Amino acid sequence: MTRPTSSFRVLAATTAALLFAAAGALVTNARADDKKNGNDGDMLAQIIAIDENEVHAAQLAEKKDVHGPIESFARMIREDHGRNISDTEKLADKLDIDLKKGDPVTTIHDQGESMLDRLDALKGDEFQRSFIDEMVNGHRAALDKLDDFIRHAQNSQVKQHLEATRQRVEFHLKEAERLQSSMK
Repeated sequence: MTRPTSSFRVLAATTAALLFAAAGALVTNARADDKKNGNDGDMLAQIIAIDENEVHAAQLAEKKDVHGPIESFARMIREDHGRNISDTEKLADKLDIDLKKGDPVTTIHDQGESMLDRLDALKGDEFQRSFIDEMVNGHRAALDKLDDFIRHAQNSQVKQHLEATRQRVEFHLKEAERLQSSMK
């Protein structure tokens, strides 16, 4: 067996150094992407949780057999927030963003369960007034959260989705406030 020449050893050492440097750069970039996508993933998961709470509240209103403008509003809420869940999940899949379901998502779901428990105990006009009050308060809180998320979104497509979501939530709030004032 012949010994490698010194130029071969230099070439091998240089190649190995380049490979290690490239691997280090890939790991650094992957960590940066994880941090970026993790932030966006947290936000998108929270948006889905908010949407789920709204869908459940609307389904409860439909189960309570509301009529007229409240029935139309509940249907719109169920359909729009249901569609936003699907759109958010598709965006996360497309961008390969992991939807982080940590403490903030659990808190949002817990708040939704509390709202449903309060509403479920009510009937008739009392239910309708409380449902609309919850929709006003919930959509105001969602707008605040969306404004914060839009400021912190890393991915431009995520930011665009959050802005579109905000527009629809703002429309829901205006409709809920209109219904609320007509009930007084």
